[in-house]
Amino acid sequence: MKLDKAKARRLSEFYASIAFGAPGAELQVLCTGGGALESRWLASVSGPTMASIIEQWRVAMPLALKPVDLSVLIKSKIDCTFGSSKYWTCVRGPLQKIVRGAILHTRYRDTATNLHDHCQPRMNYMHAWQGGRCPLPEGIMVKVHRRSDAPVEGPATHFEWQWSISDTFAVAGEGDIIAFEILGLSEGFCWPWDVRQKSPSLGGAEAHTTQPREWP
Repeated sequence: MKLDKAKARRLSEFYASIAFGAPGAELQVLCTGGGALESRWLASVSGPTMASIIEQWRVAMPLALKPVDLSVLIKSKIDCTFGSSKYWTCVRGPLQKIVRGAILHTRYRDTATNLHDHCQPRMNYMHAWQGGRCPLPEGIMVKVHRRSDAPVEGPATHFEWQWSISDTFAVAGEGDIIAFEILGLSEGFCWPWDVRQKSPSLGGAEAHTTQPREWP
């Protein structure tokens, strides 16, 4: 069999993109649909060979997740949970400060002396609310409880957290949020210490990684 050097070079470049690409990249093959079925990309455990059609293979590079800005919790003073790099502790309370050293990684202070590797808003807990600016950063999912309406779930930043006041009397509105629960992270976000990566449904994006931002 005569060797196709051009195809061999393309195949070599294809596997090099896997070897030196971002962690979490996914190998995919195009499965052509029959009849009315649409073609779609599916994950594959094996790669193309010299007999394969290279155009029917691709490497779906991961999309970097955005770390949530925990500095918002310093101002809101809501109850948080702290932990070390190995396990979560029973330490709870407001986040006082975010400390980023020149050598050590970012750490979270709950008191004047206690530093922790992890911090997040307290989950499985009903946080009371008395009005004001949104107490949570972008990327947090919540269930809000109102005075009269049924609980509603959604991204924290999508809700109106200020209490409405009557023009005549200082009476809070029936739709005001009076409590909330932390459900977890929104799609596309991660905790600053846990920068995971996911593969997109469609490839073609260049590999890239995200590092936690510099906290104030």
